[in-house]
Amino acid sequence: MATLRFWFSMFVGLLLAIFLGIPSISFSWLMLKLFRKEDVLYPFAKLGARIFARSAGARITVRGREWLDPKQTYLFMSNHQSNVDPPLNFAHVGHNVGVLAKKEVFKLPILKQGFPLVHVIPVDRSNREAAHRSTQFGVDKLRSGHSLLVYPEGTRSFDGKLKDLKKGVFLMGLRAGVPIVPVVLNDTRLVMRRGETKCHAHDVELIILPPISTKGHTEENVDALIAEVREAMLPHIKTD
Repeated sequence: MATLRFWFSMFVGLLLAIFLGIPSISFSWLMLKLFRKEDVLYPFAKLGARIFARSAGARITVRGREWLDPKQTYLFMSNHQSNVDPPLNFAHVGHNVGVLAKKEVFKLPILKQGFPLVHVIPVDRSNREAAHRSTQFGVDKLRSGHSLLVYPEGTRSFDGKLKDLKKGVFLMGLRAGVPIVPVVLNDTRLVMRRGETKCHAHDVELIILPPISTKGHTEENVDALIAEVREAMLPHIKTD
């Protein structure tokens, strides 16, 4: 059943790409070119993300949106357990967010045409210079008023425990001067485990924590900011 659900979710993803992605991406590019309308794709992309995550078995509860100012630009930082995390975060954090994503996702047909419209930034972790350019691109996006979502652990956790947080994404928030919003996802690894072609129906939780100001922090004492974000997240993370 779990294997069947996995392939069902892949089939749903394919249908979404064809019947929702192609027309909405085409329409969004048209609106951008003709009328300079940005962010037109977001409602369609969020709908697709919700449908895909639900088809994989994720039944989500969201808490903490009341902490957010809809007019404020944020750098959202989430823990990472599963491939369903990006669609869940994208659809449910309460802001239109761009995402720092590994460069491989830009090979996905159809979707890669839409990524620039929702401010998805490719990251090449094997190339330090390219990674530095991606970080600077993220700073520019934040300064221009586009909220971003990052995964500071840099990889998925097998057991749900929070891994070490990478310094680079914190420097992005410092340089842009925007608040950091810690986000905790619980039990998504029970829906889709790393390395498995199986999906399991399971309740998951997304917790948005109070924003943490980057004011008063410098690049020299970035470790203190990392510790503050980590300490905010740890009490809310469920582990095996």
